[in-house]
Amino acid sequence: MNKEALNFRKKVAAFKYKAEAKMILTECILFALGFFLTPIKFIFDIYPFGIALVASCKSFAPFVYAGSIVAVLYRMDANLTYIIALSALLALRVAASLLMNWDKHSKSGLNMEGRRELLFSFFTENVGVRVSLCAFCALGIGIYSTLRADFSYYEIFVLIFFTVVAALMCIALCGIYESKRDSLFLIGICALAFMVVYALKGIELFTLDISMILSYSIILYASKNISPSKSGALGALFGIAQKIAFSPIFAIASLISGFLWRFSTYLAIMCAFIVSVGYGIFTSGYEAIVYLVPELLFSSLIMYPILRFEVLPRPTFATESADKVTVREVLSRERDTNTKESFKRVSASLKEISKMLFDFGNSERVVSIDTRYDSCLRICESNCYSCPKKTICWERDVATTKENIDKMSVASYYNKSVTKSDIDEKFLHRCPNIDTIIEKINAKCRDEDENLIKNDKFEVSGKDYENISRMIDSAICKIDSDDYCDEQMSDKVSRALDVIGLRYGNVRVFGDTKKRIIATGVDMESSKCNTPTLVSTLEKALMCKITPPLFEGSSPYAIMTSETTNKYEVDSSKSSGKTDTEEQNGDTVSTFLSSDNKFYMLICDGMGTGKTRKFLYPWQTAL
Repeated sequence: MNKEALNFRKKVAAFKYKAEAKMILTECILFALGFFLTPIKFIFDIYPFGIALVASCKSFAPFVYAGSIVAVLYRMDANLTYIIALSALLALRVAASLLMNWDKHSKSGLNMEGRRELLFSFFTENVGVRVSLCAFCALGIGIYSTLRADFSYYEIFVLIFFTVVAALMCIALCGIYESKRDSLFLIGICALAFMVVYALKGIELFTLDISMILSYSIILYASKNISPSKSGALGALFGIAQKIAFSPIFAIASLISGFLWRFSTYLAIMCAFIVSVGYGIFTSGYEAIVYLVPELLFSSLIMYPILRFEVLPRPTFATESADKVTVREVLSRERDTNTKESFKRVSASLKEISKMLFDFGNSERVVSIDTRYDSCLRICESNCYSCPKKTICWERDVATTKENIDKMSVASYYNKSVTKSDIDEKFLHRCPNIDTIIEKINAKCRDEDENLIKNDKFEVSGKDYENISRMIDSAICKIDSDDYCDEQMSDKVSRALDVIGLRYGNVRVFGDTKKRIIATGVDMESSKCNTPTLVSTLEKALMCKITPPLFEGSSPYAIMTSETTNKYEVDSSKSSGKTDTEEQNGDTVSTFLSSDNKFYMLICDGMGTGKTRKFLYPWQTAL
């Protein structure tokens, strides 16, 4: 086994280990979420978190279910109602998956491969089915609880509230798995964070409420990385997780910090803290200092270095929309894979047509053996007309004459020429004109072949189709090279931009010889570098000159684009002198720059002298 194959196997093994470790970590996290969130009591003494988690999760639903069951057994006194409800929910999801995927796999007879695909298709229902099953199980728990109670209006209200809350939480959590739009994924993440913050409420560390510290830290982080309106709504949501009275305090803190990040991290955090405490004192009196200042101050001190030096990266969903704009607006045209495939098929068809024309032309270009025989016969007859041995060849021994004419025609057909070795010794000694005959036959063969080649139109057409196919292939290669993303260079540019303090979401370097730099999610208002510093940093990373960066896009983030300039500049000149006969030189030179910045110089040898050029402009000199 060579070294390259061994390295490839090591990379494959490392990739498999990494994927398995990621899967195991995901399973453990989901188990912990089920165990931690299922026994958390929400408003009106309901438990909607575990049901929403089991109903919304897709591939790893059994691990969430296992964590929820363990939590019910050890933290909810083995509540049989919730054990039955969670088990029924999981069983209904399995049945729904079977019903939705049965038609697809039953056609193959459910062989071993089909059974395996069917097994992996569990828990892949759409959002509507998952939410309906979640609401159904929550309704069942509520009906059972209502029947056990006095069947009062309060119990009916709690039943409806429980069903609605569980369904809404399931819808929100489904956004994590159905993240086709940025807003859905953000809603799912916020719902999960709300559940975690609510579950931590009341847990203290050194007399500090962990839930409030975490809530305030999240809204500070969110206010820097998403729009102020979204961060304000998020602040209101996390305020509700603490107390309803905290909702406007956290919302105002998110809005204030969201507008001040562009000026200074210190200013944003300090003003958010002062406004939050001031609003708390205004609404609740000085008692707000006791239950607001310690947690908010501790969270602000922790988040200042984290946000100041950007220890936590910007979330990917905050810049996903900018990446879509990059493809649409910055690249100026869609890179349609189907279109390139269509061009490739057209190129292949042209190649087949060219090959067919060449083959047909070759078949038409070959003179038939009957034609060769007729030519040899006529040449022999023209020389035998005045030969003194004519009677011997054409009256006494005709068989020998015809046999040797056949040999000469076969030799001229296959070997393109006739030699004395192709003729019998008896005929050579008898024929006095054999040298002349051989010479005329060879000359006739050369003339016929040359005429066929000159008059062959199929070869010209075949070459035209071949050239068109090559042009299409060249254009496709040019598109592919422009779309090529240099991952290594992208990482190098990313590290360089981090050093100079440019805030961005993602950066990519496209192209092979001519490179384009595209950075999405660039926050120019809070970035700490100017344009000359940015240009010099990019030039050092790419080791070539670049054009001035262009910033475009809507608020709050912009898209930066730049491209490398030509590494070499070409200067050309031309001159021409007269010949010894005082006539104008016929040599010509033409230069031009193509659309892809390639310099072309076409030189034509005039093969001697030529006519004087007629110039379009009076300032042009004679060549």
